[in-house]
Amino acid sequence: MRIRRATPGDLSTTATFSVPAFMHDELYRFTYPFAARYPEDFRQYYLRKHKQRNAQPGYVFWVAILDPADEAEEHAPKQKAAQVDDAPLKGVDPAYQHRGIGTKLLSWGLDQAAKEKVAVTLQSSTVAEPLYRRMGFKTWMERDLPGVRMGIPSLVYWPDGVKVIEAGEIDISS
Repeated sequence: MRIRRATPGDLSTTATFSVPAFMHDELYRFTYPFAARYPEDFRQYYLRKHKQRNAQPGYVFWVAILDPADEAEEHAPKQKAAQVDDAPLKGVDPAYQHRGIGTKLLSWGLDQAAKEKVAVTLQSSTVAEPLYRRMGFKTWMERDLPGVRMGIPSLVYWPDGVKVIEAGEIDISS
């Protein structure tokens, strides 16, 4: 598996696998209740989002490329299997889930954060939360969506040597 910076040519593929990867995520079921009925609209949302973020200064978008050696099948072509936005894991193509790709990508992202001495924060779905917790993320705060009985956990990973601050606190000492 190779991890490289995404190119504009990767964005359509990552938008395509984002649809099945997040179709059943509770946050997206709330914010896009008709995604199952209109999956192409959901895909276009991701494509616009990926294009906007990829053009944003300071934003880094990474993809993992599986080589044939990564696959059990000898004839497997190279595939874009996952994407990473900044450091947290964004998604793994459902066809490639449960193979350790998410764990490898997240480990890579956390190593990058440790090198840069920055904390990683994210809002997790309940499906992904166990992976984040296994990788050392802690609850920073929990947010409730108005009118919905669902908490969205905000998680944080503090690499060694990074000053820990409490939720809502701002560190301006740097």
